[in-house]
Amino acid sequence: MRRTRPSIDPGARPRAARARGFTLPEVLVALSIAGVLLAAVMTQWIESTALALKAAETIEHSRGTRLFVSRVAEDMRNAQSITIYPTFADRATPRRDGEMGNYLILREISAAAAITRTIGYYLIATPDGKGWMLHRHDSNDGVLAADALPDPSTVGQHRRIARAVTLPDSANLFRLVRDRAVTTRGEFGVDSNLKVGRTEFVQCTLSTRS
Repeated sequence: MRRTRPSIDPGARPRAARARGFTLPEVLVALSIAGVLLAAVMTQWIESTALALKAAETIEHSRGTRLFVSRVAEDMRNAQSITIYPTFADRATPRRDGEMGNYLILREISAAAAITRTIGYYLIATPDGKGWMLHRHDSNDGVLAADALPDPSTVGQHRRIARAVTLPDSANLFRLVRDRAVTTRGEFGVDSNLKVGRTEFVQCTLSTRS
């Protein structure tokens, strides 16, 4: 028996041939949707990055604050003498009870009334004049004698322990209290330009060893 081939409709096309490309409106709609999704992803990424930076800044603020307070507290506990001058360069008139200055000097004195160690903290203005940098010198470093102060010309050459400090009421960080204690009041920042985040407020009163 002879088989006959099925007739092929000339108007019929294979499925692959019937597939067509995207039209311009479809492309525009797809691009619009992709753009919205990309914008949402970028927004989420930017917010996450900003949150991470803020957290890092907060940690840096707290670390700087703890470092400053703990270091001054330790130095105060070991000191028997407090002197505050207006600035690192201006040492003509020591501050009296209740007065403020930017140069704190702590001295350890032996039972024989000899000065065995001198530690100093002082502020200098940042280059742009928008804040202050806190420095510390210590006679235990071996550069100076135990009873000597650095030459005023060496300002800014000592170890910096705070990159940025702002002072809320006046250009003074240290206040003398009854000749036995010192109150510090200021804010610490992350960078010397004070452009990164909010600084953390610090206020504490520390006493020397009686």
